[in-house]
Amino acid sequence: MVDKQRTQAARQRYQTSWLVVAGLAVTLGLLVVNGCVGAGSSIAPGPTPGTPATTATVPSPGQPTASPLVVTAADNGTSLHLAIGQEFLLNLGSAADWVVTVADQRIVQRIGGVLVVRGAQGMYEARTAGTTSLSAVGSPPCPTDVCPLYRLGFRITITVG
Repeated sequence: MVDKQRTQAARQRYQTSWLVVAGLAVTLGLLVVNGCVGAGSSIAPGPTPGTPATTATVPSPGQPTASPLVVTAADNGTSLHLAIGQEFLLNLGSAADWVVTVADQRIVQRIGGVLVVRGAQGMYEARTAGTTSLSAVGSPPCPTDVCPLYRLGFRITITVG
């Protein structure tokens, strides 16, 4: 009888600790998705009906180049308008292992051989006119045998013209 009670108590502690870990993981994921990692991007939200979309500024030839455009988790769901040859840094943070996919790599492509800051997923360049999407799926780290059962999602629409 005593052994049965101990087994039930151990099982209940295990279930409770798993729920606490899952709750913390969900909270961390929401912080990342809501932009607590890397706020201050220079991308405007997508256009609302009847409102023109905003464009990122491109320096004129001969003018010094401004700091590169930075896309962060706070830009999820927005539209990005670039000129051909314009570059941006994708920095979704290091709270997850991100797998990034560009739907049409003829339009936007990752620049190889470029070192980026910790937590960034790479530098990208607008190659040719068109519209594509960039999406990323983030898997939170798995520090123990119990891994989070969720993934973080990110997506922007990119128009080059």
